[in-house]
Amino acid sequence: MVRLADAVRRDGYDHHGQDGVGRCGLRGGHRGPRTSLGTILIVDDDDPELVFTGKWTRNTDFFTIGHGQPTGFPFQNATHQSSNVGDSLTFQFAGTSIGVRDLFHWSVTGSVAASFSLDGGASSQTFTSSDQAAFNDQPNFEFFNAMGLVPGNHTLIVNITNVALIIDYLLYQPTFDNIASKPNFSAAPATTSSAVATGNSGGSGPQTTSVYASPHTNVKVIAGGVVGGLVLLVLLGVGLLLWTRSRRRKAANSTQNGDLFSSKIDGASMLIVGPCDTN
Repeated sequence: MVRLADAVRRDGYDHHGQDGVGRCGLRGGHRGPRTSLGTILIVDDDDPELVFTGKWTRNTDFFTIGHGQPTGFPFQNATHQSSNVGDSLTFQFAGTSIGVRDLFHWSVTGSVAASFSLDGGASSQTFTSSDQAAFNDQPNFEFFNAMGLVPGNHTLIVNITNVALIIDYLLYQPTFDNIASKPNFSAAPATTSSAVATGNSGGSGPQTTSVYASPHTNVKVIAGGVVGGLVLLVLLGVGLLLWTRSRRRKAANSTQNGDLFSSKIDGASMLIVGPCDTN
């Protein structure tokens, strides 16, 4: 996640495989990197905060602008794409605006459509491509944008309804002051899947295995850990009791025979544990 320097969006590219999104690192602060008024954060499609469900594939192909324009790579050199109707993307964030940017294929005839649910409110977007368009591929394409949200936590869900959707990155304006105070949304169980694709960016990927963290499984693990801990404490207590009794017997026998303190202590065999000298 990085901070966008000057604007929410800037369409651009160069000849060296770098994306055309103006950005820079987050500024450091005493409680971690700080945000400021007007700061826009970029969340790449590879960020674990983005939860992809379905047959999404990860693609590292470069894009071709066409008509004499140079080629380039998407933001962070990869995208997530799917042409499977019903596949979805879920993103939770704390902010006042949210935007979705994708890589749009104007040369692929048809309509790209998706539905968006922001905190339960539904909307949809449809863009129709044509082989007569001025570009082949358009990076940093604004597919969805919502501003003026109530400050606080929000949930965005994107569902594919037609043709291939290629997600490059998301943008949002945060409501937290620094990264240390950023809400942690990763604790919620989710079904995720992702695959790697190296072929044509318009194809769909293979079915991947979904991962789900069951709350019943967590309860069993916690219960097992508690029982194991109690058993260990009992064994330690019994062992300590037996060791104490053994020492008392040896001390009594040694005193009766006049041998107490008769053995020599080798200084080299003594282990002295104390505070470390940090000077």
